[in-house]
Amino acid sequence: MPSWLSESLSTEEYKILNPEPTADAAPAEPSPIIAPVPAPSPIVPRLVEPSRPAAERLAAIPLSEAANVINQARASLKLGDVNAMLDAYERLIRSEVALEEVEVDVERITRDPVHKSNPAVLRVYGDVLLRRGKLQQALDTYRAALNLL
Repeated sequence: MPSWLSESLSTEEYKILNPEPTADAAPAEPSPIIAPVPAPSPIVPRLVEPSRPAAERLAAIPLSEAANVINQARASLKLGDVNAMLDAYERLIRSEVALEEVEVDVERITRDPVHKSNPAVLRVYGDVLLRRGKLQQALDTYRAALNLL
């Protein structure tokens, strides 16, 4: 206790705050020894290889094959297989090949009454707009797709 505090206390207050140990009081137990914590082992990043089908599906498309992929997408649309059509257009978008044609095709599909309420079609349209640098149009298209969910 600091000396300035002990001087301001009466004898009774001092005894209350500083009791004298009695003979029958048990000695204080020693504090447990805390073992040091080992240093954490460093985290080593490792590359995860994509599964084979996904890697094939997302593979870059050479410019020479772009026309074939566009024709496949158009044929898939005629057959009513929207997912196959979107996959083909997504591959072209990721490869950044024939983006003008993809934009025209997908924009036409978004005006079709059957597909204009399909958020996946709008998302792909937003993707092609984004890759072509039409950021505000892409943002508006993404918002429209989100509103349909």
